[in-house]
Amino acid sequence: MPEYPSRQQFFAIKFCRLLTKSAAALEIGPEVCWLLTVIVAQEDAVKYRRPVNFWNDQLGTVCGFRSRKRLVTARSKAINAGWLHYEQGDKRKPGVYWVTVPNGLDIATAGACDESASKGQPMGLQNGTADADGVLKRNGKPAMGVQNGTPNGTANRLRGYDTELETHSKGAPSLPNPITYKKEKFKPPSLEDVCRYVSEFSASKSAKGKKWPLRTFDEEHFVDHYTQNGWKQSSGLPIKDWKAAVRNWGRRSFGDQSAGIQQPSYQPRARRESV
Repeated sequence: MPEYPSRQQFFAIKFCRLLTKSAAALEIGPEVCWLLTVIVAQEDAVKYRRPVNFWNDQLGTVCGFRSRKRLVTARSKAINAGWLHYEQGDKRKPGVYWVTVPNGLDIATAGACDESASKGQPMGLQNGTADADGVLKRNGKPAMGVQNGTPNGTANRLRGYDTELETHSKGAPSLPNPITYKKEKFKPPSLEDVCRYVSEFSASKSAKGKKWPLRTFDEEHFVDHYTQNGWKQSSGLPIKDWKAAVRNWGRRSFGDQSAGIQQPSYQPRARRESV
Protein backbone atom coordinates (compact mmCIF):
# COMPACT_ATOMS: atom_id res chain seq x y z
CA MET A 1 0.00 0.00 0.00
CA PRO A 2 1.58 3.33 -0.99
CA GLU A 3 2.22 5.91 1.70
CA TYR A 4 0.74 9.36 1.77
CA PRO A 5 3.19 11.73 0.03
CA SER A 6 4.67 14.76 1.70
CA ARG A 7 3.11 18.05 0.69
CA GLN A 8 4.58 21.49 0.43
CA GLN A 9 2.91 24.60 1.77
CA PHE A 10 -0.03 25.87 -0.26
CA PHE A 11 -0.17 22.58 -2.15
CA ALA A 12 -3.95 22.79 -2.59
CA ILE A 13 -3.74 26.21 -4.26
CA LYS A 14 -0.98 25.05 -6.58
CA PHE A 15 -2.90 21.88 -7.41
CA CYS A 16 -6.04 23.80 -8.37
CA ARG A 17 -3.88 26.16 -10.41
CA LEU A 18 -2.38 23.17 -12.21
CA LEU A 19 -5.87 21.86 -12.99
CA THR A 20 -6.71 25.16 -14.61
CA LYS A 21 -3.42 25.64 -16.40
CA SER A 22 -3.41 22.17 -17.94
CA ALA A 23 -7.05 22.51 -19.09
CA ALA A 24 -7.84 19.25 -17.32
CA ALA A 25 -11.58 19.85 -17.56
CA LEU A 26 -11.40 19.21 -21.32
CA GLU A 27 -10.04 15.72 -20.72
CA ILE A 28 -11.65 14.48 -17.52
CA GLY A 29 -14.66 16.82 -17.30
CA PRO A 30 -15.69 19.57 -14.87
CA GLU A 31 -17.31 17.14 -12.42
CA VAL A 32 -14.04 15.28 -11.98
CA CYS A 33 -12.18 18.56 -11.47
CA TRP A 34 -14.65 19.52 -8.78
CA LEU A 35 -14.19 16.13 -7.12
CA LEU A 36 -10.43 16.65 -7.04
CA THR A 37 -10.87 20.17 -5.70
CA VAL A 38 -13.03 18.93 -2.81
CA ILE A 39 -10.50 16.23 -1.91
CA VAL A 40 -7.44 18.48 -2.01
CA ALA A 41 -9.29 21.10 0.03
CA GLN A 42 -9.88 18.51 2.75
CA GLU A 43 -6.22 17.53 2.61
CA ASP A 44 -5.37 21.16 3.24
CA ALA A 45 -7.87 21.24 6.12
CA VAL A 46 -5.96 18.45 7.92
CA LYS A 47 -2.67 20.25 7.09
CA TYR A 48 -1.47 17.39 4.88
CA ARG A 49 -0.77 15.14 7.87
CA ARG A 50 -2.75 12.22 6.49
CA PRO A 51 -5.02 11.19 3.61
CA VAL A 52 -8.69 12.07 3.86
CA ASN A 53 -11.48 9.55 4.38
CA PHE A 54 -14.95 9.66 2.85
CA TRP A 55 -17.99 7.44 2.73
CA ASN A 56 -19.47 7.25 -0.75
CA ASP A 57 -22.71 8.95 0.23
CA GLN A 58 -20.82 11.64 2.13
CA LEU A 59 -18.49 12.48 -0.75
CA GLY A 60 -21.30 12.31 -3.30
CA THR A 61 -23.37 14.78 -1.29
CA VAL A 62 -20.49 17.22 -0.86
CA CYS A 63 -19.70 17.13 -4.58
CA GLY A 64 -23.34 17.40 -5.63
CA PHE A 65 -23.60 13.99 -7.31
CA ARG A 66 -27.22 12.91 -7.24
CA SER A 67 -26.39 9.23 -7.67
CA ARG A 68 -23.59 6.91 -6.60
CA LYS A 69 -23.04 5.96 -10.23
CA ARG A 70 -21.95 9.51 -11.08
CA LEU A 71 -19.49 9.47 -8.18
CA VAL A 72 -18.01 6.14 -9.27
CA THR A 73 -17.70 7.36 -12.86
CA ALA A 74 -15.99 10.61 -11.86
CA ARG A 75 -13.67 8.80 -9.48
CA SER A 76 -12.66 6.26 -12.14
CA LYS A 77 -11.86 9.03 -14.63
CA ALA A 78 -9.67 10.79 -12.09
CA ILE A 79 -7.80 7.58 -11.25
CA ASN A 80 -7.27 6.59 -14.88
CA ALA A 81 -5.98 10.08 -15.74
CA GLY A 82 -3.48 9.96 -12.89
CA TRP A 83 -5.08 12.70 -10.77
CA LEU A 84 -6.33 10.62 -7.85
CA HIS A 85 -5.28 7.82 -5.51
CA TYR A 86 -8.14 5.83 -3.99
CA GLU A 87 -8.27 2.90 -1.59
CA GLN A 88 -11.65 1.24 -1.32
CA GLY A 89 -13.22 0.92 2.09
CA ASP A 90 -15.87 -1.41 3.47
CA LYS A 91 -18.96 -1.20 5.65
CA ARG A 92 -16.91 -0.25 8.70
CA LYS A 93 -14.14 1.72 7.03
CA PRO A 94 -14.48 4.71 4.70
CA GLY A 95 -12.50 5.07 1.50
CA VAL A 96 -9.06 6.68 1.49
CA TYR A 97 -8.33 9.54 -0.91
CA TRP A 98 -5.53 11.86 -1.91
CA VAL A 99 -4.82 13.72 -5.13
CA THR A 100 -1.83 13.02 -7.34
CA VAL A 101 -0.07 14.84 -10.16
CA PRO A 102 0.01 13.01 -13.52
CA ASN A 103 3.32 12.15 -15.13
CA GLY A 104 4.69 14.93 -17.27
CA LEU A 105 3.18 17.73 -15.20
CA ASP A 106 5.08 19.73 -12.61
CA ILE A 107 3.13 21.40 -9.87
CA ALA A 108 6.07 23.66 -9.08
CA THR A 109 5.66 25.44 -12.43
CA ALA A 110 1.94 26.00 -12.06
CA GLY A 111 2.04 29.76 -12.35
CA ALA A 112 -0.54 32.22 -13.59
CA CYS A 113 -2.46 31.18 -16.68
CA ASP A 114 -4.55 34.19 -17.66
CA GLU A 115 -4.13 36.06 -20.92
CA SER A 116 -1.78 38.70 -19.55
CA ALA A 117 0.55 36.18 -17.89
CA SER A 118 0.79 33.96 -20.98
CA LYS A 119 2.48 36.71 -23.05
CA GLY A 120 0.72 35.72 -26.22
CA GLN A 121 0.54 31.99 -25.50
CA PRO A 122 -2.93 30.49 -25.05
CA MET A 123 -3.89 29.11 -21.67
CA GLY A 124 -2.40 25.66 -21.10
CA LEU A 125 0.65 26.22 -23.34
CA GLN A 126 2.96 28.06 -20.96
CA ASN A 127 4.76 24.88 -19.85
CA GLY A 128 5.60 22.12 -22.25
CA THR A 129 7.11 21.85 -25.69
CA ALA A 130 5.18 22.72 -28.81
CA ASP A 131 5.88 21.17 -32.18
CA ALA A 132 6.18 22.98 -35.50
CA ASP A 133 2.40 23.19 -35.77
CA GLY A 134 2.12 24.71 -32.32
CA VAL A 135 0.61 21.59 -30.68
CA LEU A 136 1.70 21.16 -27.05
CA LYS A 137 3.54 17.91 -26.47
CA ARG A 138 4.09 16.03 -23.21
CA ASN A 139 6.17 12.88 -23.33
CA GLY A 140 5.91 12.96 -27.11
CA LYS A 141 2.08 12.92 -27.07
CA PRO A 142 -0.47 15.72 -27.34
CA ALA A 143 -1.10 17.15 -23.90
CA MET A 144 -4.48 17.54 -22.29
CA GLY A 145 -6.73 19.90 -24.17
CA VAL A 146 -5.16 19.26 -27.61
CA GLN A 147 -6.24 15.68 -28.32
CA ASN A 148 -8.14 16.77 -31.42
CA GLY A 149 -4.83 16.88 -33.32
CA THR A 150 -5.53 20.17 -35.05
CA PRO A 151 -2.82 22.83 -34.79
CA ASN A 152 -3.68 24.97 -31.80
CA GLY A 153 -7.28 23.83 -32.17
CA THR A 154 -8.18 23.74 -28.52
CA ALA A 155 -5.80 26.54 -27.65
CA ASN A 156 -7.43 28.86 -30.18
CA ARG A 157 -10.83 28.02 -28.76
CA LEU A 158 -9.59 28.77 -25.28
CA ARG A 159 -8.07 32.06 -26.38
CA GLY A 160 -11.26 33.05 -28.20
CA TYR A 161 -13.33 32.12 -25.15
CA ASP A 162 -11.08 34.14 -22.85
CA THR A 163 -11.08 37.13 -25.23
CA GLU A 164 -14.85 36.95 -25.52
CA LEU A 165 -15.24 37.07 -21.77
CA GLU A 166 -12.82 40.00 -21.57
CA THR A 167 -14.70 41.86 -24.31
CA HIS A 168 -18.04 41.42 -22.61
CA SER A 169 -16.64 42.46 -19.26
CA LYS A 170 -15.24 45.77 -20.56
CA GLY A 171 -17.70 48.62 -20.49
CA ALA A 172 -20.53 46.37 -19.37
CA PRO A 173 -23.21 48.38 -17.58
CA SER A 174 -23.68 47.63 -13.94
CA LEU A 175 -26.75 45.59 -13.14
CA PRO A 176 -29.58 47.54 -11.53
CA ASN A 177 -30.65 46.74 -8.03
CA PRO A 178 -33.32 44.04 -7.93
CA ILE A 179 -36.86 45.32 -7.63
CA THR A 180 -38.54 44.33 -4.41
CA TYR A 181 -42.32 44.22 -4.31
CA LYS A 182 -44.00 44.92 -1.00
CA LYS A 183 -47.21 43.09 -0.34
CA GLU A 184 -49.94 45.62 0.33
CA LYS A 185 -51.79 45.08 3.57
CA PHE A 186 -55.58 45.00 3.53
CA LYS A 187 -57.06 48.33 4.51
CA PRO A 188 -60.68 48.14 5.68
CA PRO A 189 -62.93 50.57 3.82
CA SER A 190 -64.87 53.29 5.52
CA LEU A 191 -68.62 53.72 5.27
CA GLU A 192 -68.08 56.52 2.73
CA ASP A 193 -65.91 54.22 0.58
CA VAL A 194 -68.59 51.53 0.53
CA CYS A 195 -71.37 54.03 -0.30
CA ARG A 196 -69.29 55.52 -3.10
CA TYR A 197 -68.49 52.12 -4.61
CA VAL A 198 -72.12 50.93 -4.40
CA SER A 199 -73.24 54.05 -6.28
CA GLU A 200 -70.53 53.66 -8.94
CA PHE A 201 -71.21 49.96 -9.42
CA SER A 202 -74.96 50.49 -9.64
CA ALA A 203 -74.44 53.27 -12.20
CA SER A 204 -72.26 51.00 -14.36
CA LYS A 205 -74.94 48.32 -14.23
CA SER A 206 -77.63 50.82 -15.19
CA ALA A 207 -75.57 52.00 -18.16
CA LYS A 208 -75.55 48.44 -19.43
CA GLY A 209 -79.31 48.11 -19.01
CA LYS A 210 -79.06 45.95 -15.92
CA LYS A 211 -80.32 46.48 -12.41
CA TRP A 212 -78.59 46.14 -9.11
CA PRO A 213 -80.17 46.43 -5.64
CA LEU A 214 -78.97 49.94 -4.88
CA ARG A 215 -81.95 51.05 -2.86
CA THR A 216 -82.12 47.91 -0.77
CA PHE A 217 -78.36 47.64 -0.10
CA ASP A 218 -77.59 48.57 3.49
CA GLU A 219 -74.04 49.90 3.44
CA GLU A 220 -73.98 50.52 7.17
CA HIS A 221 -75.04 46.94 7.90
CA PHE A 222 -72.33 45.67 5.58
CA VAL A 223 -69.58 47.69 7.31
CA ASP A 224 -70.79 46.81 10.80
CA HIS A 225 -70.97 43.10 10.00
CA TYR A 226 -67.41 42.79 8.70
CA THR A 227 -65.98 45.19 11.27
CA GLN A 228 -67.38 42.98 13.99
CA ASN A 229 -65.78 39.76 12.67
CA GLY A 230 -62.46 41.39 11.78
CA TRP A 231 -63.08 41.53 8.02
CA LYS A 232 -63.05 37.78 7.57
CA GLN A 233 -65.01 35.47 5.34
CA SER A 234 -67.41 32.88 6.64
CA SER A 235 -64.63 30.32 6.27
CA GLY A 236 -62.40 32.32 8.59
CA LEU A 237 -59.99 33.48 5.89
CA PRO A 238 -59.22 37.20 5.72
CA ILE A 239 -60.89 39.27 3.02
CA LYS A 240 -58.54 40.33 0.23
CA ASP A 241 -60.91 42.45 -1.88
CA TRP A 242 -63.68 44.29 -0.07
CA LYS A 243 -65.27 45.38 -3.35
CA ALA A 244 -65.81 41.75 -4.28
CA ALA A 245 -67.33 41.26 -0.83
CA VAL A 246 -69.77 44.09 -1.57
CA ARG A 247 -70.89 42.45 -4.81
CA ASN A 248 -71.25 39.03 -3.18
CA TRP A 249 -73.19 40.59 -0.30
CA GLY A 250 -75.69 42.00 -2.77
CA ARG A 251 -76.04 38.68 -4.61
CA ARG A 252 -76.51 36.66 -1.44
CA SER A 253 -78.98 39.05 0.09
CA PHE A 254 -81.02 40.05 -2.93
CA GLY A 255 -80.07 37.70 -5.74
CA ASP A 256 -78.20 38.61 -8.88
CA GLN A 257 -80.87 40.75 -10.52
CA SER A 258 -78.48 41.78 -13.29
CA ALA A 259 -78.49 38.19 -14.55
CA GLY A 260 -82.15 37.67 -13.82
CA ILE A 261 -81.41 35.12 -11.11
CA GLN A 262 -83.34 35.29 -7.90
CA GLN A 263 -82.58 33.35 -4.77
CA PRO A 264 -85.32 30.80 -4.17
CA SER A 265 -87.72 31.52 -1.38
CA TYR A 266 -88.19 28.51 0.83
CA GLN A 267 -91.51 27.83 2.48
CA PRO A 268 -91.54 25.84 5.68
CA ARG A 269 -93.17 22.45 5.26
CA ALA A 270 -96.53 22.21 6.98
CA ARG A 271 -96.44 20.01 10.02
CA ARG A 272 -98.50 16.88 9.68
CA GLU A 273 -100.90 16.52 12.53
CA SER A 274 -101.42 13.09 13.90
CA VAL A 275 -104.98 11.84 13.64
